[in-house]
Amino acid sequence: MKVDYSTFLYDVRKIKIPINFYTGIIKRLIIIGGFGLIMILLSDLTIIKFQFRNHPDYIKAYELYMTNPQDESLIKNLDLEYHRATMSKEDFEMYLKYIEKQ
Repeated sequence: MKVDYSTFLYDVRKIKIPINFYTGIIKRLIIIGGFGLIMILLSDLTIIKFQFRNHPDYIKAYELYMTNPQDESLIKNLDLEYHRATMSKEDFEMYLKYIEKQ
């Protein structure tokens, strides 16, 4: 009885391709899923502290806002500190003039 190895090798190659394909997908899912899990587990305050690490006044305003989110004065202070942190000095001065007019 003669054994045909060419069809056997073809079948083995056919099997290996999907395994490599799925291991690549699983690796990507683990990396992206791990990053997503870390982002879900981080609190908002931790993200704010990292994002605005050079603006301690905004971090303090955000912490105060989180203690009482319904307080209008804290909301206005948070908005003011946010604009101070994200705008240039000239733009922030123009923003203050705009707010005073209203």
